[in-house]
Amino acid sequence: MELQAPREFISAYMWIFLGVGIGAALLSGIVIFWPSAPAVQHSCYTTAGLTCSSAALAAYSQGSVFLASFRDSINAKVAMYGDPLTVYPYQNSSVNYTGNCFPQIVTGGQSFLCTVYMRGYAPQSGILADPRFNLNYTICGSVCTSNKTGYTISGSSLLTTGLPLPEAENLTQVS
Repeated sequence: MELQAPREFISAYMWIFLGVGIGAALLSGIVIFWPSAPAVQHSCYTTAGLTCSSAALAAYSQGSVFLASFRDSINAKVAMYGDPLTVYPYQNSSVNYTGNCFPQIVTGGQSFLCTVYMRGYAPQSGILADPRFNLNYTICGSVCTSNKTGYTISGSSLLTTGLPLPEAENLTQVS
């Protein structure tokens, strides 16, 4: 009679113990064996001035392309002339690539996209890169001209390299 109470307890709650055990085993297997995705999302950061909202480094047939989306957070009319964005793909490197932004003139709060084609630069796919960049811009008065005082913001981006982007060649004219 003394063994009947533990036996009844085990038989009554066996399904709960079994369910918790199977759930723990499945969760452990998922955590250990699930293919890992990049832990860092594509992001970019700037010093004071215009805000960088996102960035990507993609592969195309002749190298790679760096895309960065900025927003005019200074609430003024801003112009980007010439080759306003310069990207340094390697830290502490003198190698740089320049690119264009569209639209060239934005007003407070508007976003614009900068594209830099890095012909011949094809980093190993899947590695985490931290390209540095400088963005040159001018704050306009009533008229935007390229001979006004220019400003430069610096920034960096944290992203996974080599993402396929077949349409990259169609974004702007490759020179």
